[in-house]
Amino acid sequence: MKKLLYTLLAVSIIFSACEKEEKCKTCGTWYTIDDDLTAAEELVIQAGIDQLMQMSENGNQELCGEQLEELEQIYSSLGGSATTQMPGYTATQECR
Repeated sequence: MKKLLYTLLAVSIIFSACEKEEKCKTCGTWYTIDDDLTAAEELVIQAGIDQLMQMSENGNQELCGEQLEELEQIYSSLGGSATTQMPGYTATQECR
């Protein structure tokens, strides 16, 4: 009987000590090349923004908890994300 009580006590302590897992997302800038481009246009756009895309996407970061909530509130006030349509591609700032 004592073993059962000690086991139940130990299990309850273990579960109460576990922290709730925070919701995390990667926030930053993503680029999407338009679908309606010819192969030549797509190649030119890709070559022109490839370095920009790489620099921006390397700057993306994982945010959790309060930091994530604050940034998502900003994006929410902008309609969910900040999107800029450029000739041939779209740049979107959001948390995914």
